[in-house]
Amino acid sequence: MKRIWDALQDLDGMPQCACVDMTKCTCNIGKKLQERHAKISDECEKFLMGLNSGYGVLTNQILAMEHLSAINRAYYVIQKAEKQRQVA
Repeated sequence: MKRIWDALQDLDGMPQCACVDMTKCTCNIGKKLQERHAKISDECEKFLMGLNSGYGVLTNQILAMEHLSAINRAYYVIQKAEKQRQVA
């Protein structure tokens, strides 16, 4: 699932300002960046909510963060916990 989200983000691309003078931006780059961030946060929440109940504590900790992590950070935390479980 993470690979698919990464591929979609690559296809979507990072918004770029098309204005010549950044101080007089008219292309709404700020709004586009906020929308992209919101979309990534939504994907992160979907990922976390789709985990089984064994990850409940980690899911709650990640969701309780002041700023919701990007999907890569959340996936890293879950992956690290999974490796620790395998070792134990």
